[in-house]
Amino acid sequence: MSTSPPLVPRDGRSPGWRLGMLVGGAVLGGIGYAILRWPQIIVWAVAGAFFAVGAVLVLSAAFARGRRSS
Repeated sequence: MSTSPPLVPRDGRSPGWRLGMLVGGAVLGGIGYAILRWPQIIVWAVAGAFFAVGAVLVLSAAFARGRRSS
């Protein structure tokens, strides 16, 4: 009984790597297309990022505990 080695593409890249590159390329290409079709999306993305960071800071300050005595 002979066991053959697993099939590996010639350049050594796994199917998972290839799928990841395909999905990543499709996502980046889609983002690029969305920016070309609707440039204001950049403004919304930057504003959303600032809003999210600000919300985290406010919530962190609101729920922070005082100094603990040692």
